[in-house]
This record gives sequence, C-alpha cells and structure tokens, in this order.
Amino acid sequence: MTTIAFNDKEFAYDSRVTADGIVLTDEDEKAVQIEGAYYIGVGIAYEIDKLISAHLGKEDIPEDFSPECLVYKVVKGEGVYQIGVHDEGIYCHLTKYGNYSCGTGEHFALAAMDLGKSPKEAVEYAKTRCIYTGGKVKVIKL
Repeated sequence: MTTIAFNDKEFAYDSRVTADGIVLTDEDEKAVQIEGAYYIGVGIAYEIDKLISAHLGKEDIPEDFSPECLVYKVVKGEGVYQIGVHDEGIYCHLTKYGNYSCGTGEHFALAAMDLGKSPKEAVEYAKTRCIYTGGKVKVIKL
C-alpha cells in the first residue's frame, strides 16, 4: 500500500510496495507523469492503472467496476485532483482540504501534519508506525 500526504505546498508519498504482508521493494516510483500531470494512487495496482487509463479516455470502465483504490492527479500550479468512480462514472475534482492524507498510514501522517510537520515529514513519521509505508519519501512541490 502507500501513504500520501499533502497540503497546498507539497505532495509527498512513499516508495514501498507490498503483497500479502511481504515487502517487495522500497524503491518503487509510484508517480506516473502523463501530459504534464503526475498520477499517484493508493490501493490495488492494476485498479490504479485501470482508473488512470479510463480517466484519460483510453479504456472503458465496466458498469460494475468498484475499485479499491484512489488516484490523485497532481498539477503543479493548480493543485491536487482526486479521481474515483461513483454511480454516474468517473469523477475528477480539485481537492481543497488543507492538510490531507490517505493510504495505510493516513492517520499517522495526518496527526503529524496537524502537529506542524510538512507532508514529507508526515510520511516519514508514518513509516515509523505503518508496516506498509516505507522506502524513500518523494515530494512534488505544488
């Protein structure tokens, strides 16, 4: 899984990949750059890829597709968009939450940001408590 944390200045995420409770790597690059935007997801990897592809109009989403993932589109100078699926299809909306986090270490990261830590520092802290968060913490400046 993944831990993502962001505010209006930066977007941070870890680089650990796990499967069945086993660390596969701590060196994954989870951000995919497409058409000037970065796409980063939390959840099941193939569902993240499918959701990004559908958002870009490259693939149709089956009516019963209910992904166990969230995808974030990060556009420098604009902000962070959340992409998901609801009853009417795919949605993409600008997030304006202030401090926000998601993924397996989201509670640790959000608490760290509430105590004044940056998103990068928040994900670093989540790494100390969440076994599914690890590796290098990467940052996209907004």
